[in-house]
Amino acid sequence: MLSAREIILKKKILSLPALPTLSATVMELIKLLNCDEVDMPAVFACIKRDPILVTTMLKVVNSSLYSLPRKIESVEMVVTLLGVRKIKELVLSASVMDTIGSSNKELWDHSFTTASLISRIVKKERMTVSKNISITALVHDIGQVILSLFNPNGEKMAIAKSEEEGMPLHEAERLILDVDHALVGSWLMEAWQLDEDIVQPVAFHHNHEEVSEMYVKEVAILQFADYIDASLRGFSSFQVPMELLAAAGMDHLDVDFWLADQKQFLEEHSL
Repeated sequence: MLSAREIILKKKILSLPALPTLSATVMELIKLLNCDEVDMPAVFACIKRDPILVTTMLKVVNSSLYSLPRKIESVEMVVTLLGVRKIKELVLSASVMDTIGSSNKELWDHSFTTASLISRIVKKERMTVSKNISITALVHDIGQVILSLFNPNGEKMAIAKSEEEGMPLHEAERLILDVDHALVGSWLMEAWQLDEDIVQPVAFHHNHEEVSEMYVKEVAILQFADYIDASLRGFSSFQVPMELLAAAGMDHLDVDFWLADQKQFLEEHSL
């Protein structure tokens, strides 16, 4: 439950004139893709009305996040090779790339490589987690962008405090702004009307004490991958509590193995 202060902040933040929004095209696509029986001709027609969206989607799918054996040159090829579900992921990824990538390349790189790491962990460990986990990783730090819009000086002070004192950024934000980027990011996901299996892990990716059992796996793997990537990038971060990993059945994950694996990935892709 939100505190009185958080309720006030949420109202102010979601009223920002510059708050990132999903385009009408993306909103229409999400509705189409959420149907039990997806009308693919309608989906393709909708996408093709937005050339910029097409370009960004193809840029994402041809990136190291997917590491496909061949270049994808059309949205139809995406469906053929990856399936219908990936269309929704790519549509949202393109929107997130525009929101984060245009304002903070370092943050986008971290979000992008955290998503890639999660995909590799899920595949190697044969985990059963939300199908939205990749997009969840891509948006998990979007609250930093929102706080920079809402209170630029306050967010800069929090970042400086984090760097100078080795304090995790979310803790510095709480001290200075009375809210952290994880909670703020979840507010934006709610405003975008995204699924709860995205909203909840974003909200709790720096908190393990009140995690719903329904989303404990998604929160645990997001915290684990976030810690690995942040550590390699020199960000102040905290190691995932073992009790959270145990609750998610992930306490067997080898931190040293995945640190080495991610380090190699970053070096190979110059990220």
